Amino acid sequence: LAFSKPDRFHIVAGNSPTLHPEGSLSFLGTGEEYAQRDPVSLAADGGGVNGLQIWLDIGASDPWMPRLVELDQALNTRGVQHTWMLGDGGHDGGYWQHNVPAYLRFYSAGFS
Repeated sequence: LAFSKPDRFHIVAGNSPTLHPEGSLSFLGTGEEYAQRDPVSLAADGGGVNGLQIWLDIGASDPWMPRLVELDQALNTRGVQHTWMLGDGGHDGGYWQHNVPAYLRFYSAGFS
């Protein structure tokens, strides 16, 4: 949402996000409709993300890691500054609970 409406957001974080590929969920649409909702597409082509404070993190054994790597690469290609963290763990509460202090520091700094 923040990538499609960067004028309404200052900070955004993807903490082990589930970034579904095109065609995997019908409500995300296909083609241009999908591209307008997909963070990877928006990072590659959308304007305005340069003004966002962005945090991305995921566990190395998270099944969604390849898509988040695509997002990281799209941001790097455009020269968009962001925080990237690849940690130990998977897509589960233990991973997120371990990282709560880092998440809170990021949000606190962004709202200061």
